[in-house]
Formats: sequence, C-alpha cells, structure tokens
Amino acid sequence: MAKVEKIVLLINKYKQELKEHYKKAGKLEAERESTGDKFNYSEGNNDAYINAKENFIEELEELKEYYSYD
Repeated sequence: MAKVEKIVLLINKYKQELKEHYKKAGKLEAERESTGDKFNYSEGNNDAYINAKENFIEELEELKEYYSYD
C-alpha cells in the first residue's frame, strides 16, 4: 500500500504544478492579446510543460490502479 500512497503524493504534486502552469498560460495569453504579438516561445514552452505533466499524471493514475490490486 505504500507504493499507492507514494503515487498519490506524486499525482497531487504534479496536479499542483499543473495549476501553476495553467495560471501562467492565462497570463501569457492575456499579455499576448494586449500587445498584439504572435504566439511566442514562452507560451509554447509552457504549453509543452502542460502537455507533458497531463500525460505523466495519466500514467501515474494507471500505475496507481495497477498497484491498487496488490
């Protein structure tokens, strides 16, 4: 059961980090819209982090389900 608890801690940690990236995405988008600039590196970089963390959380959820049957 310790494995599942550790996985849950990691899931919660990455979900919190993901929230911060969503906030940053909103700020970057608002900044872009106010200046009229095009999509920039910072937004693309942040979007890449969001996608990677969303995928990692999904994989951790699957791992949690797997170890829940032990």
